[in-house]
Amino acid sequence: MSLSFKRTRPQTIHLELAPLIDVIFQLLIFFMISSSFLYPSLNITLPKVEAPDRADHQQELVLSVGKTGECFINGQAVQETLLSSRLKAELAQSPRKSVFFHADNTVPYQKVLELMSVANQAGAQQLNFMYEDTD
Repeated sequence: MSLSFKRTRPQTIHLELAPLIDVIFQLLIFFMISSSFLYPSLNITLPKVEAPDRADHQQELVLSVGKTGECFINGQAVQETLLSSRLKAELAQSPRKSVFFHADNTVPYQKVLELMSVANQAGAQQLNFMYEDTD
């Protein structure tokens, strides 16, 4: 009697990389597309909002900017070269050290940022923006 033994081959484990690579590429494409929506370049018009009645604003320091870029502090025209010194003097008398910006909607954003920087350097601790009610 002869015994015959069958030889079995050792099983090898295969890791298929094609589906894994497909998933990685799909994730990559998803994140590339979704990240482009973080800062879309759109022309926007800021909305008007309804606001509750405001308290008395007679003691506040209001910095206004007209359509052509002229500056006013509490309604009085101020040359831009004297703006910093006038703001320092006004803020020294103000207990809240806050400046309210009242700018025309056609004033460039860069101009508003420059004036915010001037107000900050003059000692303003709080910067606020004024707007018109929709009523």
